[in-house]
Amino acid sequence: MELVIIRQEDMVEGNTYYVGQGTRPFIFIGFTGRGECAAQYPESTRDLRVRPYFYEQANQTKENTMTKLYEINTNGVSTYGAKLAVNSSGDWVMELKGTGAVVSVPKENVKEVLPYSVEVEFTQGKAGLYSYLARKEDWVAGDLVIIPNTSGVARVIKVNSASRSASRWITGVKLQGSFITAGE
Repeated sequence: MELVIIRQEDMVEGNTYYVGQGTRPFIFIGFTGRGECAAQYPESTRDLRVRPYFYEQANQTKENTMTKLYEINTNGVSTYGAKLAVNSSGDWVMELKGTGAVVSVPKENVKEVLPYSVEVEFTQGKAGLYSYLARKEDWVAGDLVIIPNTSGVARVIKVNSASRSASRWITGVKLQGSFITAGE
């Protein structure tokens, strides 16, 4: 089987990739909040460190289902569309929503539209940052929340984290109060 190099940012969710020659295949399921590759192996899901490229089987057919919505910024004007392909100059070929028009735009002018999410860090137990879907008006950085069935208290580190890995809504008891300092 011949393997060819593919850049990490060009990976397609649901396709099969390899870390290197002679390694086990994995199914790419998305990127984590830290930009790592979420990989589904038969026995488990793992986050693979950021790499400039992975490998895929040569001539693997890719079906673009256009399930992601992108914001296209052209001269300060935002439009929305779906990615169809990448042309020979590296620009993205996009179908504009509502019109069906097809345009070619530099990748730098395109940003994936992601649901509002917050990134939390648990104060005890679980290490690392975790992303949750959230309502914009409910959270600010620094908020504390007790999340059931987890390691307990979490601190909101970042709001509107635009995380692809956020798949569950943040639920729990939000702790409110004021700080007490000595001598007040």
